Amino acid sequence: MVPWRTIFFWINCAACLGWIVIAVLWLAEGSQGSIDLLSVLVTSVMASPAVGIGIAEWLLYSRGKQRLERPLGIVAGLVGVFVSFGFLANAGEALTKGGSPGVLFWIGFGSISSGISAYGFWCCWLRVRHKTHSEQRGFPVG
Repeated sequence: MVPWRTIFFWINCAACLGWIVIAVLWLAEGSQGSIDLLSVLVTSVMASPAVGIGIAEWLLYSRGKQRLERPLGIVAGLVGVFVSFGFLANAGEALTKGGSPGVLFWIGFGSISSGISAYGFWCCWLRVRHKTHSEQRGFPVG
């Protein structure tokens, strides 16, 4: 189970960094040369969950804070639910409005959404139920 811990760490940290980059790019594009306090505040609010999850991933992976494993698994499951809902909402809107963007869009969007959802649910399952940290053998002493 230990290889999953490393895989989850690197993928989740890369996703957190990507979210932070998206927030900073939003600030740079929206400000167009003049950065005001409100834009910085909104960018900080947008990036703060990614910073918190990234720090929690680092504490779990590097420092062995095993109590963070279950909350991070729940977060991964919520991401899977959110992406599944986004796909179903877009599909429902396309069905009710009648205008669909095309088959290639749905194949691409569907496969990306399915991949992210499956990863989120798999990470949630392993972290919440099976634990990705190896347990020490024997009885606790002391």
